[in-house]
Amino acid sequence: MGFPTTRWSLLVASGDQAAARLAWDELARRYRAPIHAWFRSRYGADRADDLTHAFFAESIAGDWWARADIDRGSFRTYLRMLLQRFGTRHGERYAIAGGDDQAIAAAAGGVTPEHAYERAFAQTLVAHAMDRLRDQSRDDPIMVALLQHVFERGEQGDLKQLASALGVLQNTLSQRLRRLKLRLRELLREEFSLLVVDPVQVDDELRLLRDALARD
Repeated sequence: MGFPTTRWSLLVASGDQAAARLAWDELARRYRAPIHAWFRSRYGADRADDLTHAFFAESIAGDWWARADIDRGSFRTYLRMLLQRFGTRHGERYAIAGGDDQAIAAAAGGVTPEHAYERAFAQTLVAHAMDRLRDQSRDDPIMVALLQHVFERGEQGDLKQLASALGVLQNTLSQRLRRLKLRLRELLREEFSLLVVDPVQVDDELRLLRDALARD
């Protein structure tokens, strides 16, 4: 069985351009936050909204999705490349005085536009996965109560008080928390699977997500 059709594979396919356009619209809408983060970091908060709007308008007018190909890697890397090219084309109009990326990073505590983009992309993916996890857990009061603990490392969180309040054994709560964390990991993989063509790339994307968040 081949890898299932994803939003990114629709873009890199050479066939149905209408489907590719819809896929681009969906992906760009879902990942507006990292696009905005790149512009905000590179050109300032006061310009980020206008530049994000201009980026979307130009992408539609220029049929950018039609140029996507499998050699671009994931949607994340292709979108970052588009942002960099957009910045190159319009840099003189929007450039900050003395604002090369190193100067911008120094002024922003070491955060380059690329780092801001990668971090926002990772945060967006986690948010999508968490929304799905909340929806799947909404009918289980114990799982709902445990959602706030899913990002704790190991079993460091104090579950004793929560177990007492819920009327369950602490060991039972710990086991259910582990299952919740595993389900979140599965959902993150599913989110990434929408953005690549080759399933092997999912693990690489997950590592990059962890690295982006670890730099904060």
